[in-house]
Amino acid sequence: MDRRPLFVVGLAAFALIGAQQALYGPAFPALQARYAIGVGEVGQIVSAHFAGGLVGVLLAVPLLRPFGYRRLVPVASLGVALGLALVVLAPTWPAALASSVGAGLGFGMLVSLLNLAFARAFGARSTQALAVLNATFGIGAVLGPVPVAIALDRGGGAAALAPGFFGLAALALVVAVGSAATRTWPTLPPARVAGAAPVRWGVVAGFGVALSVYVALESNTAAWAPTHLALELDVGRAALATSVFWGAATAGRLIVAALPWRIAPGAYVVGAGVASVGALGLAHVSGFGLFAYALVGLAVAPIFPATIAWLTRVFPDSVERVAPLVLAAGNFGPVFGAPVVGAAAAWAGAGVVPSVLLVFAVLLVGLALALRRATAT
Repeated sequence: MDRRPLFVVGLAAFALIGAQQALYGPAFPALQARYAIGVGEVGQIVSAHFAGGLVGVLLAVPLLRPFGYRRLVPVASLGVALGLALVVLAPTWPAALASSVGAGLGFGMLVSLLNLAFARAFGARSTQALAVLNATFGIGAVLGPVPVAIALDRGGGAAALAPGFFGLAALALVVAVGSAATRTWPTLPPARVAGAAPVRWGVVAGFGVALSVYVALESNTAAWAPTHLALELDVGRAALATSVFWGAATAGRLIVAALPWRIAPGAYVVGAGVASVGALGLAHVSGFGLFAYALVGLAVAPIFPATIAWLTRVFPDSVERVAPLVLAAGNFGPVFGAPVVGAAAAWAGAGVVPSVLLVFAVLLVGLALALRRATAT
């Protein structure tokens, strides 16, 4: 079956949600002007987005089997379109927050559904396909804030919201139409597969913990690298670390697409974890910090797509049931990771940042090795 229509729809959808996630921060000044709120309130819209996203990821579990990919993906895309448009059109700030929850709901469903669809549709090549899919998310995150930034530079004030939010709402409508027209969505296995092994919930929990540690490593590297580098670089150059990290991670996922597809996804996760340990060790060496954080981005690039492919291989008959739970667990990574890094930096200074990140990386390698033993994959 020709999977190219599914591939194109998936890339467009992930570019959309990457841009959606990156849009809120740059839009803070315009949101403050539109709703006459202070800097202490405007960040609530990010929390609203991720709250909706978490619910969306979890909703994919009960809704996927009765409705299937072909119905749910267009509905999720329409939710993103409506939510983003209403953020601009809402009469009050609470209504704008509710709209962001709605947009986040569609966002979370798309993250879950498309990762699962690619994992099932591309089979043995799913690690590579998922790497490209998630690289497109990074590309969208880079490009998404550009219209708002241009409008703000031109003194747009509240009017600066329209180009970004309405533009992405229009793209979401295109994704909805394209996904509804695509007929190559994978089919789900029967609800009860004869002879299928029962779900090993301990292994599912292990995947959830591993993904949570990975997200903690990824998000905190991006967030805290500038603080660490400011010890030896000027603030402007240190701030580049976040862009360098995400750029390297995006490039790394595209590189993964060209690597041998016969390598087991679990081997990718272990190898990437070991590489990140080495890169974070280099981050301790004075003068190599910015280069080291770029290497961390390259190193961790395969971990998320390979984990989803690995999960699909371990639970071929029930991945649609268990993967959204693992994805939801991943969202807790920043919840516990950021306070740990912050507390360590407050106690011992910013120089300890790469050491804490190194602990996350070592823990991830240990979890991945334990999962390989438990799953024999």
